[in-house]
Amino acid sequence: PLCLSDVYNDIHSIARLIGDENAGLNLITDMKASMPAITPARRVGVAVEWWPKPPIVPGKHSWVTDILQLAGGHNPWSDEPVKSLPLNDTDPRIAQIDIAITAWCGVPAEKVKPEKVLTRESWRNSPAVKDKRVFSIPEAYLGRPGPRLVEGYKRLRKLISAYQAV
Repeated sequence: PLCLSDVYNDIHSIARLIGDENAGLNLITDMKASMPAITPARRVGVAVEWWPKPPIVPGKHSWVTDILQLAGGHNPWSDEPVKSLPLNDTDPRIAQIDIAITAWCGVPAEKVKPEKVLTRESWRNSPAVKDKRVFSIPEAYLGRPGPRLVEGYKRLRKLISAYQAV
């Protein structure tokens, strides 16, 4: 799956294949109810980093982009027609990052070092680095298509709403 609707379609298909379509439909309903769309006055720019060297972030075709939108945020790379992309130091959208999230693929949560983002010279003028709004969310909650995405949404929503309250 690429987008959140693909995740829902896969859940439905799997439930149908195992002979319990209602369970799949109920799970989809519960997931949607647990991830309500927030419409803030201003969307918060959130970079979710899949990998640190080079920084790799989601593009347009990612359920993370969809979840950020629901949570009141905005992926600065949501116009890139890819699932994910490596960043270069001169990307002007780095300046749009209000919050940076490390969710490094395949790296155990205890080994993820969000503070590494703070040391990037090219990110020093981003609001996230200037104000030290760099956090980690385990990849299990953002990088794997399924019900755990609800937990990723909740964690993103909490960070976004704290930023919006400032």
